[in-house]
Amino acid sequence: MWRNQLRKQQLLAYQNWLVDTLETPEISIVDTLTQADQLALYQKHLAKLNPTSTQLLQLFFEGKNMKTIASYMGYTEGYTRKKKHKVKEKLTAMIQNDPMYQEIVGA
Repeated sequence: MWRNQLRKQQLLAYQNWLVDTLETPEISIVDTLTQADQLALYQKHLAKLNPTSTQLLQLFFEGKNMKTIASYMGYTEGYTRKKKHKVKEKLTAMIQNDPMYQEIVGA
């Protein structure tokens, strides 16, 4: 249920961003498509992470501090920092190993 809400929020944010971007004449359609591809690639691999890792990153991207995240997740602050680092590394590796990433980078 919360995943559906998150997806709806992400989709709404993306749609708003896309409308704003398309209304800005100095941004080309190629740039817009590339950014859309990047977002799709990120979301594809974010969905592959386990729910705990996804939640940790979501809290981090919302701007929550480590102390708050640690308290919410039930971890120590040091472990939370370490886990966030490992999850970001894993997500980055997953994205970089995707063939679509090579297409985007080459674009």
